[in-house]
Amino acid sequence: DTANPYSPWQRFANNLTLLITDLPTGQLAEAQVTHYTDQGIPNGGKILIDHNANGLGWFIDPTPFDHSEFSQTITATAFSATADSEAYGKYDLLTTILHELGHLAGFISGYNHQR
Repeated sequence: DTANPYSPWQRFANNLTLLITDLPTGQLAEAQVTHYTDQGIPNGGKILIDHNANGLGWFIDPTPFDHSEFSQTITATAFSATADSEAYGKYDLLTTILHELGHLAGFISGYNHQR
């Protein structure tokens, strides 16, 4: 459904598990597809989140709809935290979860749900 930008994600609404665990060094998160539709399209999964973001810690943004904690502009759509920001030196948890949801939805190397 192209009219609803959330429709690709809705298929995971009842079939998604988030687990906090100790992942190997260098790994922040991992997406694992656990369910498929009859057509072979992923519709369920598990996201593993490293318990301490590789020792750097997670930034959990209290204002996810603005980028006030990321005031340094890198490009028109990319921003960075400055040293006086709570986010500085940490990984953004929301960005990481969204990235892993993309993998569950099929945005991964070697997967083409239209085959």
